Amino acid sequence: MKIPTKKLTVKGFSLVEILVVLGLFSSIATLSLASLFNAQSVNKRLQETQSILDNINLSTQTVTRDIRFGTDFYATTSLPFGDDAPPYTRRNCPQSSPTACTIIIFTPSDSKDYRDRVAYYVKNGILYKTTFPYGLASSTEQMTSDDVAISSLFFYLEGAQTSLGDPVYDDNGASDYKQPLVTFLLSGVTRPSGSVMASTTFDFETNISPRELDSQ
Repeated sequence: MKIPTKKLTVKGFSLVEILVVLGLFSSIATLSLASLFNAQSVNKRLQETQSILDNINLSTQTVTRDIRFGTDFYATTSLPFGDDAPPYTRRNCPQSSPTACTIIIFTPSDSKDYRDRVAYYVKNGILYKTTFPYGLASSTEQMTSDDVAISSLFFYLEGAQTSLGDPVYDDNGASDYKQPLVTFLLSGVTRPSGSVMASTTFDFETNISPRELDSQ
């Protein structure tokens, strides 16, 4: 007895269906790659911006540390250059002063002579440190990179004078009985070299009390 069998028919994908699927896959792959490249670009920009901000952070920490261990502070708005000696007296610059001080000069902790001085200031949007070793030529060090544009730098200083009011040590013979206190304010904007990177503004403010007791 012959058992009838059912004929099976296998239907494949048509050419149109294959083309549609390939088109969808291509679109998804293109979108995925675009998102990946965009994420990589954003990450690179963030890393470069963070690198610039790290440079600013390191510079401000250096200034803060040097002031904390310094002595004989003098706040002013003008800086001697070349072979001119910096002032060896002390001078306050309180926040009530009509003119804000943009330069701070003091004796560093590693000084070899009590007349050695260092100065911090901004010129053309860049933070500089100039060292004035007594009897020797001065030297200048750039503290912030060219990717940073500093718009303002202010130092407010109180308690810098001695209690003696001696014209040899105190500007105009002024005196006070306070421990020095420096308010350090810095503002600016990053200026990345890459044209696709956006600028980032920054502001820094801190109060610094030198560790050495001002007993004079």
